[in-house]
Amino acid sequence: MEQKIIWDNRYSSIKHNSQSSEWVEKYREYFREKKERTIIDLGCGKGDNSYHLTEAGYSNIIACDFSPVAIEYINKTYPTIETRCFDMINEFPGDIKNVGVVLASLSTHYFSMNDTVKLYRNIYDILEPTGYFIFRVNGKKEFENNDKNNIHSVIENDYYLLNDGTTKRYFDIDSISALLKSFLIVDVHETDSKYHGQTKYYIEGIAQKV
Repeated sequence: MEQKIIWDNRYSSIKHNSQSSEWVEKYREYFREKKERTIIDLGCGKGDNSYHLTEAGYSNIIACDFSPVAIEYINKTYPTIETRCFDMINEFPGDIKNVGVVLASLSTHYFSMNDTVKLYRNIYDILEPTGYFIFRVNGKKEFENNDKNNIHSVIENDYYLLNDGTTKRYFDIDSISALLKSFLIVDVHETDSKYHGQTKYYIEGIAQKV
């Protein structure tokens, strides 16, 4: 089944989760610095992070996802939030440029390494000088602790097809740092959170365009 169909079906049932945006608060000083600039919520899903930032007083937010179901939900539920529907592994819309912050929460770890390299290059290109890329991706501890028995097949190193038909890549600090070599890495670290009673493991951080 195509990934887009899988995610459309998933977004038809996923509910808004305000707690999923708590991690964003750690980067509030960087959002505040770019408050008057455009903030891109890349791979926004049903808009939890966009809603959180809107409630915090940010108005220049564009919520972006490749699922029409997710974007339609945001348009109906949060009509003041601007949205775009496009596939992030392709070229970004031409008018998305000179962006202050790109926020990508658990949205850039679904692709081949070739596509991931291209995606991170595109993120760098759309940022304004001194713009920030704030990210969170699945860590290798997530694979070892939660997903190892849910693997259908290996696609390439650290990149798998799961039993539910989705693809997923797992990172450590070294592998994410290699992708960010064009950026100034402000911070990158391992972290975890509770989700439906289960511990989830991530690599997260912030990098700046220089």
